[in-house]
Order: sequence, then C-alpha cells, then structure tokens
Amino acid sequence: MLKKFFESEKNFNLLIATEVLLILAIPVGIANVVLGYIIGESPCTLCWFERTGMILIGVLGVMVLRYGLRMRYLAAMAFSSFFGLYMTLRHTSMLLHQDQGQGFGDAMFGAHTYSWGVFVYWVSVLALVVILLFVRPNNPVSQDLAGTRKVIKPLSKYSKFVVVMSFAVCCSNAFQAFLENGVPPFAGKGSPIRFTLDITKASEDWTMSLWKRAVSSWSLRGPRDIDTPYVVGVNEKRTFNTDPKAAPLPTSGNLKLIGKTELPFAPEGVFGLGTVTGVSFNEKLNKFAFVTNNAGIYYTDSAIKNVTDHAILDRPNGNDIRVTVDADFWGNNLVAMAQNKTLWGTKLVDPEKVDPWWQWRVFREASPAFADVWKTARPRFNTSRARLSYTTNVTFDALNQAHILTVPDNKQKHSILATFDMSDRKVLSERNLKAHASFGKIGKPLDYYAVGLEAVGNKLLAVSAQYNTLLVIDPERAVIEKTFALPEMVKPHSLTVANGELFILGLEGNKNVIYRVEMPSL
Repeated sequence: MLKKFFESEKNFNLLIATEVLLILAIPVGIANVVLGYIIGESPCTLCWFERTGMILIGVLGVMVLRYGLRMRYLAAMAFSSFFGLYMTLRHTSMLLHQDQGQGFGDAMFGAHTYSWGVFVYWVSVLALVVILLFVRPNNPVSQDLAGTRKVIKPLSKYSKFVVVMSFAVCCSNAFQAFLENGVPPFAGKGSPIRFTLDITKASEDWTMSLWKRAVSSWSLRGPRDIDTPYVVGVNEKRTFNTDPKAAPLPTSGNLKLIGKTELPFAPEGVFGLGTVTGVSFNEKLNKFAFVTNNAGIYYTDSAIKNVTDHAILDRPNGNDIRVTVDADFWGNNLVAMAQNKTLWGTKLVDPEKVDPWWQWRVFREASPAFADVWKTARPRFNTSRARLSYTTNVTFDALNQAHILTVPDNKQKHSILATFDMSDRKVLSERNLKAHASFGKIGKPLDYYAVGLEAVGNKLLAVSAQYNTLLVIDPERAVIEKTFALPEMVKPHSLTVANGELFILGLEGNKNVIYRVEMPSL
C-alpha cells in the first residue's frame, strides 16, 4: 500500500502543496501579518534572511507543482535549505546563551520567532527526502526529473489555494520590507523600530550601515571570529614587544635571574611530542608537576632532576581540550586547563586504591599511582563578560577559588579577570583588569598578555609576554598594583612559586627549560 502511495502523481502534488503551505504560507504569513501588521514587530537583518530562504523554497515548490520535478529545482531547494538553516542557526546561537526566557522580540508557543526557523528548515530537509521517495521507475515524477516529459500541469483547488495564499504572503512581505528597510542602497538593521505604515516615520530609520559592517568585519563565524591565542610551541604567530620600558605602567624594579634548569624529560602527549605549557609546585608532595599542550603529565622531584610519575590523558574522548595551556594544584589535585576554559584533573594516590579499568579509561598510559579527579568528566568555566575570549593561564587560591586572566585578541583589546568558586565552578566575578590609581593617568591601553598566573597569599602574580613584565594584581578589585621587569628569558610562560622563588617555563629552541627568578616584594 505504501508503495502504491509513492507511485501516485496526485499524492506527490498534494505533498508539494502541503510543503509550500507549511514552509512559506503559514510561518512567513504569521510572521508578516500577525507579528508585523497587528503587533508591529519588525524583522532584523537575520530574520529577513530566514524568511528569504523560506520564500525561495516555497516558490520552488510552486514551480514543481506547475512544471514538474526538475533537477535544478531540487538543487535550488537543497541550497535554499542550507542557506536558511545556516542563517537560522547563526541567529539562534547568538541568543541561546542568554538566561532562561531571555531573547529578542516576542515568543510564540514558548519559543522566540527566530528559533522556529530551525523547525521549518528541518521540515524542508525532510520534505526533500520524501520527494525522492516518489522517484520510481517509469512514473510521471521520474519522467519529469529525467526530462523525458515536459508539461504544464493543471493545479487542483487545494494547490490553487496554496499558490494564491503564497503569492499574497510574498507580496505582503515585499511591501513590509520596503517600508522597514527602504530601497537599495538602504538595507536591513540589527535592531529595527516598530513596524508602521507611516513612511515618513519608517524612512527615518533607513540605514546603509549593514554594508559598512559587511565590508569591514564580515565572517562566517560572526562575533566568534576570535584569534586563537599565543601558546608557546603551538601557536607563535603573535609577536611581542619585550621591552618593559615600553609598557603602559612603569616598573617598580628589575627582577634577577637566579638560575636555569633543563627539564629532565622529552615532553610527550597524545600523538607524540609536545611542549610543556604548565608548571606547578606542591609543598605537601614536595614535587613539581608539568603538563604538555597535548595532555601529557610529568611529576618530578623538588630539584627537577628525576621524573617520578608520568601519564598521558586520553585527550580525544570528551570535552575539547585540544590545547592545554596551564596547570596548578588545587589541593593535591593537579588541574589543567585548555585555552577554551575547559578543565581536566589528575592526582597521585596509593596504587592499591587505583581502579585499573578507570585508569585505562582515563589515560592512554600512566604510572601506577595516577588517578582521575572527575573521572571522564571535564568541567568548564562558563563566563559572561569573558565568554568570547581565550585564556592561557589558571591558578587556585587558599579560599577554594580559581582565577583566570583572558588575553587580548582582535576583538577584545584588554584582559578580564574572572574568579570562580570551585565548590560548583560557577563564576563569582568578572572584571576588566585596571591599573591602581597610584599610577595616575595612563596614556595607552593595558595590553599585557598574561601567559602565567599564580596565587600568592591574597595577591595574584602574572607573567606577561608583552613587555616581559611581572604583574602584581589585587584579585578583589582586579587592579594591577605593581609591575616588575623580568630578566631576559626565551619564550617565558606559566608560573609557580617554590621555596621563595619564581619558577617560569621557557622554550629555548627545542629545549624546555625552567627559569628561577627572584621573588619580588609584594
């Protein structure tokens, strides 16, 4: 019986007419008449793109009703669905992160209007699948598709109703678009005024700003087109001014280099060699811990002479931690973080307490004492002000709080200090990093680039690759209180404190080293 259904041209025409009704006439008609003429809501630029895709699919459906199925119609429908779905997902993704119930414009049946496009275009893709089920040997639909039959098909009463309704909806939308946006070169806008039939009021809001935005900053990723951060040995496209005298804030003195040690291991991680990107010292264990960009973990003795424990995390399975940028001890847990604010944690325990299966599940290889902190879970730090920024550092303080400093990029020219409560990993505060009032008027942006962060008492110390400077920060106010010129080092990054000295990672050629630098007066 189902086979007989798909062999009927009448059923095919019924399906196409219904598709046009569900994709064009009803959703676009409701948006145009109810939201536009009755409520007075005007579509933004992306709303118009969503409507345009629906109208194109509907018009193509009318063409199929009249002239039969053609390969060019199918291809155009698929492309219109692709175009509309992209615009809908782009529009929806810009607002999904908002708190519950928040959005742009009115909601219909519990969902904001722009999100309904996801459902409509899902229906259009499903309709394409169903259309192809009608392509069977020797039936009229197959003949139309193959080009062996060329006829102008009569329309049923139902099809005529759908076509007339769709035509009216298209004309009404064109009229609304003219009143709201004007004629070229005027174009759409991100936040339009309410819809009005008074052209004298509507024309006051006509604008050409869309073209300026499109030429200057157009990107498939929109506001998320952010430069990937500088990470030593991974992404070194960014160059820095390493002269502390060129910094926006004057330094309080020069710190001395005490010594340098080459790391006693060739850093490895998932898929081979890597670069050491994070270091931390644990007084209770009396050990240093190092992590690599590709999720390798090394513990050494306090003299950094011998490796005591080594593991490689199963990085590919789970939340994205492609580039690990730093690590710090949270109690006895070594917690590392990727540039996208995703965490992963390991710890050393009595080998007798290690579950072999879970160790295999979490690690690609591991010494007997390695265990996980969150099993296979990898928590994330979610932010608001800093959500479009990357970071290259993390540290934990004695108050069970975590701190990160974002790094400047092509969109954000300053750093944001974010603090989290580790009991639930929720954000406590996000503040733009500022200078203490004692510095007076500052003549240039605070474009420091923090590649290492460490909590010391009630202060934060940050190593800035830009200007080769150590920053002393008050985390309660997100204020830089002092700056110190660091000694000359090669690609300094990550930071820890041990035995009253600063330990800063470096990369000299292909050698991972750690520099010992004197501790400043805080």
